[in-house]
Amino acid sequence: MTKMNKILSAIQALAALIAVGAVKIWAPVCGKLLELTNGRQVPMKCHWAGQATIALAVILLLLAVMSLTAKKDFK
Repeated sequence: MTKMNKILSAIQALAALIAVGAVKIWAPVCGKLLELTNGRQVPMKCHWAGQATIALAVILLLLAVMSLTAKKDFK
């Protein structure tokens, strides 16, 4: 694995960690529930957007770790 690939994989892992940190720590998505007319409460759309962001960040982090631990380049 070339030095450039290692640097890019590290940047990719850092971006994934920043995305998770943003959603969970310093810029959390909405925390309240939406109350419907029948009295039920459901999460708002921003909750599901945060969940999707976390899922994509985990996939990105896994790919970065796989790339960092690979012995040869993916082609």
